[in-house]
Amino acid sequence: MVDCADSTIILAAEIEWYLWSQQQEPTQIDRQLYLNELQKSAEARGLPLYALDIEKGCSQVEAALPICANAAELVANLELLKELAQQTAADLALQADFSAKPLADDYGSGLHIHLHLENSLGENLFWKNDESMSAELQHCLAGLLVTMPKYMPIFAPNEAAYKRFVGGFNAPVNASWGGNNRTVALRLPDSFTNYKRGMTSANNPSKYRRIEHRVAASEANPQAVITAICAGIAYGLREKPTLPPPIYGDAADAQYGLEKFIC
Repeated sequence: MVDCADSTIILAAEIEWYLWSQQQEPTQIDRQLYLNELQKSAEARGLPLYALDIEKGCSQVEAALPICANAAELVANLELLKELAQQTAADLALQADFSAKPLADDYGSGLHIHLHLENSLGENLFWKNDESMSAELQHCLAGLLVTMPKYMPIFAPNEAAYKRFVGGFNAPVNASWGGNNRTVALRLPDSFTNYKRGMTSANNPSKYRRIEHRVAASEANPQAVITAICAGIAYGLREKPTLPPPIYGDAADAQYGLEKFIC
């Protein structure tokens, strides 16, 4: 478990990647066939999967891992997923590419970490109701934003990874937060999953939220990414920095005056 005082950080992850032919070109293979084979491999190895999906980029796919209260377990599952993704691709005479921006004019690939805090009763401490939000959610968002510049070398581990931070491709370009907005670095999706109770707002609409941290590249080190995010959460809860206003439009728009990520 990842503990913060009297609460626990509950984590989940999504990761995107591309499939290429052996000639390292976009492939016309049925991506669903690949995902079906990956699902079989995951079941054989005991890897839990929340979802496998075809993504927006040409030859791009995505996998989502279910929530857990053990950061080490999530890291191990991410590493196993990448291993199986590459092996399944090889079995189909393909290559799995986890680089952040393999095509300049197409979508990049990210490692999105989802998180919320729960108390000892398994109650989600993140809630938002119109303009009101819980102190825990406010402090964690602010802490993640303040510490984001410090941890950018972890989220974007090489110069090429910064090419993903461009507008128009559902990737963040600056340290920002907002609601169900895919252009911000920290997104608050409309749904949540509770670790101990297993509820989702799709079945039980509520004010509860989770943070989707959308900055890390898919090629980033999962352990380092999760460690950095947990450090940001701890900083926010301890120091309680001021949270800036949310972004309601495109976070890349110059009207917001936010400094872009730079290498």
